[in-house]
Amino acid sequence: MAFLTLFIYGELGVGSLAEAVMWAGTAQLLSNSALAIMSPVWGWLTDRIGGKKMLLRVMLGNAMILILVSFSTSAYQIVALRLVEGIITGTGTIVIIIIASSVEADRLPQVLGYQQSIMTAGSLLGPAIGVVMATALGFRSCFLISGLMILAAIPFVVWARFEEKRGLAKVRSKIDWRSLKGLSRDFIALLSVQAAYNFVTPILPLYLSEAGLAGDALVQYTGMILAVSSLSYAVSVPVTTRFFKRRAIPLLLAAASGAVFLQGFFRQAMIFATLRIAQCFLHSAAPSRLLGEAGEEEANKGVTLGILNSARTIGNAIGPFLASSVSYTMNLTTAFTVTSSVSLLAAIVTIPRRRRHLATALSLNSH
Repeated sequence: MAFLTLFIYGELGVGSLAEAVMWAGTAQLLSNSALAIMSPVWGWLTDRIGGKKMLLRVMLGNAMILILVSFSTSAYQIVALRLVEGIITGTGTIVIIIIASSVEADRLPQVLGYQQSIMTAGSLLGPAIGVVMATALGFRSCFLISGLMILAAIPFVVWARFEEKRGLAKVRSKIDWRSLKGLSRDFIALLSVQAAYNFVTPILPLYLSEAGLAGDALVQYTGMILAVSSLSYAVSVPVTTRFFKRRAIPLLLAAASGAVFLQGFFRQAMIFATLRIAQCFLHSAAPSRLLGEAGEEEANKGVTLGILNSARTIGNAIGPFLASSVSYTMNLTTAFTVTSSVSLLAAIVTIPRRRRHLATALSLNSH
């Protein structure tokens, strides 16, 4: 999906790069919004049916959508296919639930950090390989081969054994709605973090074109910066999850807000890449810490993690759409400033949550 903007612009006859940014941002918004709505459903179904069966189903659906994208002929088809993809795929939620039910509570945040690193490694390899495929074979090959790669991973899921140690077996029968109270702050925090991290994909080609890049150089730098961003995040997650405790999250997110804000005042690829690396490092600890706390709960593990993963998905939808729409209606600097405020919101929201946990702990100790 790193090249969706350029695919719409170069292959589907959209009139301008700015218009292609809007189409890509809209497709991202609809896809991730649908996925956000469906994530609690996937979590509930995983509680009832089991992780492996659900994972196989959503991988097959995801592969089929990517293959169909490679044969699309209009921007409207891209938007429709991405919407369907959001409805029928929920891989991230299911994988998190499998991990949360297989890992001891004290190791869960760190293991979720490893999972994010591995997942991000795919985002690293995707743009890197995509640069070669797009330059040599065209953009359609990126989506076709991506779909085939997902199909090739299915036998590994069939072969794997997932040992359920905690949580799911006790709660498959019904949902305890009382246990879902108090998720609002974590929901807003995860939404904001993901929006501030994932905003750059549709607007990066426009940014680089303003920096003076065009043609193959534009494609290559787009892939390179996205690959470096993913590598930075993948390397940072185990480090930040290990060395930064929950109380440090607001400070990290506030510093990330500053890094995003500064990105909007430069039109030079290497300066942008440096600031983006710093941002990825500063954003990397929050999702693992927040999801790890939720995964420690025994009741409604699937639904709870599904709801919080919805927040991340909504962030994936809002971030790119917000950045692309602001850059289209105003300018890129304003888009970076708005995104910076989203990261700052996440920093503010996590502060009361930390204090609430402290009050709860004191109350338990008094009893």
